Amino acid sequence: MSIKLKKILCSNCGAPVEIQGANILRAGMMFPCASCGCSLSIFEINDEPTGESTDIGYFVIENGRLVGYDSEGGGSRVVMPSPSGIRSIGAGALENQINISTFKISEGVGAIEKRAFAGCYNLNSVSFPLSLVSMGEECFMFCERLLGVQLPAQITKVPVRAFTYCRNLNYADLPEGVNTISESAFAGCKLLSEIAFPGALTTIGRNAFMFCESLTRLDFPKSLSEIGDSAFAYCVSLSELKLPDGLQTVGKETFAGCRKIRRIVIPASVKKMGPNVFAGCSSDTEIICRAPKCPPGWDKNWLGCGAKPRWGG
Repeated sequence: MSIKLKKILCSNCGAPVEIQGANILRAGMMFPCASCGCSLSIFEINDEPTGESTDIGYFVIENGRLVGYDSEGGGSRVVMPSPSGIRSIGAGALENQINISTFKISEGVGAIEKRAFAGCYNLNSVSFPLSLVSMGEECFMFCERLLGVQLPAQITKVPVRAFTYCRNLNYADLPEGVNTISESAFAGCKLLSEIAFPGALTTIGRNAFMFCESLTRLDFPKSLSEIGDSAFAYCVSLSELKLPDGLQTVGKETFAGCRKIRRIVIPASVKKMGPNVFAGCSSDTEIICRAPKCPPGWDKNWLGCGAKPRWGG
């Protein structure tokens, strides 16, 4: 499986393990953990499902809706039959099925409902069809071994807690039509280091990327108008921050605990700034505010740290 994998969490001590010199990963490959010295530190990585479809008899289907799957009989590497008449994956259909390691969703499926794959702990990879148009809340929450996702073109919204605590998620490729990244969508994705924000994005919800400790930079699109409360709180690897022209609202504690940030640029378009936006940031941080003076819609304690902003910069 050729993926953009940079790190993986040690299954023994939980520390990030660097993946070096291996662009192609195969089942059973191992890398040493520098923290605990364990040479069997990472879980087995499976290839993306290919080949013959899984027998339709192992799927439970009701009125074109997948509502269950027999992983003991059908196996861990699932390829949905196509055509199958399945139009959606129902709420909780595969929830907590820890035997599943890879899953290929067939063309014709238009919806993944709430918590459909939540708690599939050993799920490494998912292949999405071009027909997919909607995803429900918490659909992949707690899929701790999911390595990366590439969402199809018709998706316009990443739902609430969609990938919360997918701790091994290294990257998320979002289509250009995504306009909303909802509340806690990627919260706790400890190894997420790559996120390309779509050009249509207008809203990043509260806690959306909270505790994404591997994010080092953020390239926001000009379309962005709102960043919610604590959206990037405790992204401890962020070093520079330039908010886009056109941004209007920044919630409370949005970048709290981002202690490595040394330079921040805030455009004059920002009309509302919540309290303690940069709480925990260094007093040496350079903060450049394009507005000539503090706008009336900003909280009186908007900064939340000891840094001194420069107005009209």
